[in-house]
Amino acid sequence: MQKQFTKIMVFGFILFGVIFAFTLLKLNPGQGLFAIITFYVSLTLTVTCLASLVSFSARRKVTNNELYFANIKVSFRQALLLAIFIDMTLFIASINLLTWWDIVLLALSLILLELYFESNKIKTIDNSSQGL
Repeated sequence: MQKQFTKIMVFGFILFGVIFAFTLLKLNPGQGLFAIITFYVSLTLTVTCLASLVSFSARRKVTNNELYFANIKVSFRQALLLAIFIDMTLFIASINLLTWWDIVLLALSLILLELYFESNKIKTIDNSSQGL
């Protein structure tokens, strides 16, 4: 499972990195909605793959957890939240509405979302242990 995840994320990072580079070099945002959507989607997927790999490797080294799938799940979720944060910040900046408190509110909302996922995980563990 760990090797498959690593291979998929490396392949995804290379593929989406090439698409992102092509988008930056060849497409102009003035060309229409396709160029803008391609930019944001390729950026999101590139950042997600890279952050997943880095986060998963760091978790493996720090925790030495035998349950690799638990690290994979958390790493991917947090990488996706980071990519969403970057994309939303860039989008708000592109329409000239970005201020420091927008960044703070966006970060706090994504942190609260992550805390919700973490607390939900604890509830399901507690509920499953009560049935034994």
